[in-house]
Amino acid sequence: MFKNNNFEEEIYRSMEKQLVAKQVENKHGFNKLEKVNNYLNSAAEIFEQAGMKKEASEITKVLYSLTADQLFSKAFSVSDLLSKIDVLGITEEDLHNILESSTPAQLFHVGKKISNVVSGESSLSEELSGSLKEVDLSDPEVRDKFISKIMSALKVAKFFV
Repeated sequence: MFKNNNFEEEIYRSMEKQLVAKQVENKHGFNKLEKVNNYLNSAAEIFEQAGMKKEASEITKVLYSLTADQLFSKAFSVSDLLSKIDVLGITEEDLHNILESSTPAQLFHVGKKISNVVSGESSLSEELSGSLKEVDLSDPEVRDKFISKIMSALKVAKFFV
């Protein structure tokens, strides 16, 4: 049997969680991707618990790729990107993994946008802009350096937006 106080509180928390989730979906355009994310995350956890590390890793890569598509849409602004990162609670390690899962076009797009925002920080802006011109993202070492520059620029961009 449920106690009324606990039951009411549980319903209240559930409703509040649903309301906040809906507001985040509407504000940031995360419509049905939240459900997909939850299902894939659950599948990755099941594979992980079953000792199927390779399969869990593959699902995690798909999650990062979906997140990259959502975060780095063509119309994004850096302030919107930073807001989404905060709302979703994306860690620095997760952001690095998301950037690694991004397509070269997405990385160039993100690099360009961030370069424009941090133009006041001339050395960082020049370094990022210079990288955009001469980057061959098919080379894993070059790609990792470029991602590191984007990560550094994002930290600085927080002060400009």
